[in-house]
Amino acid sequence: MIVAFLIVLGMWHFADVISKNKLVKAGGDLQRILLAYIVVIASVSVLVHTIYFLRINGFYLLKIIGTIFIIMGAYYLIKIIVRKEFKFVKKISEREDNKKLQMLSIVLIAIPLFLIALGPPTDPDSLDYHLGVPLDWLRNNQAYPRYDWISARLVGLGESINLFGLINGTDILGQIVQYSGLIVAWTGISTFANTLRLKYLSALLVLTSPVMLYLATVQKPQLFPSAALVFGVLILLKNRENYDRKIFLFSMVSILFAISNKYSFLIAGIVAIIVSIVIAKKNKDIKFALLVIFLLFMFINFPLYLRNYLFYGDPLSPLFENFKSSPDIDVLDYARHIREYEGGLTIKKVLMLPITLTFTTKLNFFSTVLGIGTLGLLVVYNVSGVSRVILSLSILIALGFLLIGQTLPRYYLESYFLLAASIVSTRWGCKHTYLERGLLLQSIPVAISAIYGAIILFPGAITNDLRNHVMNNYAFCYQEAQWIDKYLPKDSVIIADVRSYALIPRKFVVPDKIKGNPENLMDIIENNNVTSMLIPYPNDESVWKGLENYADKKISEKKIFTRATRNPLNAGAKYQMWLFTLNTDLNKRIFEVE
Repeated sequence: MIVAFLIVLGMWHFADVISKNKLVKAGGDLQRILLAYIVVIASVSVLVHTIYFLRINGFYLLKIIGTIFIIMGAYYLIKIIVRKEFKFVKKISEREDNKKLQMLSIVLIAIPLFLIALGPPTDPDSLDYHLGVPLDWLRNNQAYPRYDWISARLVGLGESINLFGLINGTDILGQIVQYSGLIVAWTGISTFANTLRLKYLSALLVLTSPVMLYLATVQKPQLFPSAALVFGVLILLKNRENYDRKIFLFSMVSILFAISNKYSFLIAGIVAIIVSIVIAKKNKDIKFALLVIFLLFMFINFPLYLRNYLFYGDPLSPLFENFKSSPDIDVLDYARHIREYEGGLTIKKVLMLPITLTFTTKLNFFSTVLGIGTLGLLVVYNVSGVSRVILSLSILIALGFLLIGQTLPRYYLESYFLLAASIVSTRWGCKHTYLERGLLLQSIPVAISAIYGAIILFPGAITNDLRNHVMNNYAFCYQEAQWIDKYLPKDSVIIADVRSYALIPRKFVVPDKIKGNPENLMDIIENNNVTSMLIPYPNDESVWKGLENYADKKISEKKIFTRATRNPLNAGAKYQMWLFTLNTDLNKRIFEVE
């Protein structure tokens, strides 16, 4: 906990130092520091990825850099405590503007979310490839293709921050970086807010969105890059009449870094790049702009696409798998799954999109929606000037996701942030008041959920025993991982039909290429020297049928588990798993394909 916090604080302090003389025109101190902070995060990510992609022995270099950040963070923390440099907090607390309720709502959400981020990683997304692949690279001291683990193809620069944390002894660095995305988003949105009340509204639009309960507390690189992209665009728009090359450079780093985190950022990223070029052209600096964009793309983004091409024959694997002369059926199925998640696009889904982005009738899905802030569209539907420009960008990005058939609310986060910026860039009116009241009402369940999460998860940051207790009760598949560690020899190679691969304490093979084609099972066992398996029991899936004859009696255990998750509405389901070693005699196929 302390290591991750000090690393992020050290990055912040470093950003403060390098930005004082470089970005004086970026706006206030917070805008200036955050613009540089994003660049620091991006630079570290690029360095980590480059070292592991090129298989350079840079472990100790990254360890030294991490130590420097820790020292800088400790110094900065001591400086803040000794000098009591909480000026902005003091200014807010001393104001008599009858906005105590807004401030209370902000505090009751922001602090618990921070405490959750300090706790151990427990969600299945983090414990799958977001932490699992970086840990696998660290163990092997290199990036390498995982043909068995199809989702590993989606790894971007966001996972490099997670790897940097692991190198420096912490598995929560990514969570704290994602949490800092809340600050980036609020600062970017409030750039156009001219009054304190609008700045409060900016904070409410960000913090009371239910999806922040999830995105601000996990390793998934979505909140921070989304905020960074929007921040870069809004800073450029704010300075469009006061054009500055340094601001353009730093803003483009923010935008291109965001694109490097997930393929989904390509849509908003392309829109942002076009806006940036238009601004540069209006200021008669198009050549510089194009050169900067090209060089930054080659430095930040191109190595990722080159890595995927060399590893998998597709720069955006698995998206272009169908263009290969001999496409992999399993990869095609996975690409189709990504595009058509939750059944694909239908007319009904298009018509219901405004509702599904805003509300959910299922309480266990509460943390997946954007919330009533989307109703802010009613506040700005007839705006003009820069507010209309920002709103147009929001709508354009949303249409882009709709055209590719994506209706999950979290993919519309950049559109939501831009909508929020458009809202606070206008004069306060009665519609703003209604929206503010709605957000305050929404803050109640969000705050309750955040406080509950902090109570159950933060203790895991205090001691190892408490961490084990938290992981055992709330971490997805942690009990299975402990079970494996208890029974299997250290040199075992296991096929594990689970999701939390970051927790698996043995060399493992992911069964992604087995489930779609059961005939691959025997070859995968032989080619990977698999010695053991962890599968559901009873074996309902045809791929696992017939394995009873190949279970070694020395280790063959069945156990009933209770689903562990931090969402109490999703917890409690019972399921049985079977852990066993394989017979050494594998001269005949485990089953025959009919």
